Amino acid sequence: MRRGPAAPPGPASVPVGLDPHSVALLIDAAPDPAPVLDAVLPRIHTTRDAWRLFALVLPRLSDVDRDRVERAAAEHLATRLPDPRNHRAAIAQHTGATFHRALLDAHRDARDDVKADARAAVLAATRAADWTGVRDLLAGLARPGLLTALAAAAPAIGALGGNQAARECADAIADVARWWP
Repeated sequence: MRRGPAAPPGPASVPVGLDPHSVALLIDAAPDPAPVLDAVLPRIHTTRDAWRLFALVLPRLSDVDRDRVERAAAEHLATRLPDPRNHRAAIAQHTGATFHRALLDAHRDARDDVKADARAAVLAATRAADWTGVRDLLAGLARPGLLTALAAAAPAIGALGGNQAARECADAIADVARWWP
């Protein structure tokens, strides 16, 4: 007996606790990722590594689906799931203000190095039009944290302002080092 084509992945075919790579493959294979997201997002807390899932899935999505996943990631930060650590930059790169604010809020009371890493991830992912709030983003960091954040932002600074911006940033860091030993 011959079987017809396999049904596209949907809520009934996505098991709970699926690993991030499998979810990413399902999204790649599905003509429309919405049914996969419908099944996975409500059960994200059962996923072995929710942050890796977000990092793998976000680049594969349309803007509409990406906004939906970004809101889910922001909600998970608010519930104090384990820190996204190595996935901060990958997630921040494919999200916008909703996740960025949630990431910064979740790290408000963290150690300075952790706070600096979170701010560095947001800063490195900041688009040209969003650089007006950079001063506020960096405010409150101690010198090591500020330098970590600036190092993470170096590619964006160079891309937006070219060699002159990179030179001026290096000069500013040297000035701060003289004034703030």
